[in-house]
Amino acid sequence: MARRFREQIHAQLATDPEPGTTRQTVVGWLKTWTDEGVAARIGEGAKTRYIHHRHAPKGITD
Repeated sequence: MARRFREQIHAQLATDPEPGTTRQTVVGWLKTWTDEGVAARIGEGAKTRYIHHRHAPKGITD
């Protein structure tokens, strides 16, 4: 599952028309994937991590 998530990130980076991808762009993708239920957000602030929803602890994605 994590492999598929990484593949989505790589595919998105490959289709980005701009050379170099800004942090803001990547954060936007992560927010979209979280809203769609593909990713789960763990933690807050500087310790925030995004993981595939199937690897999230119970209660995070329910």
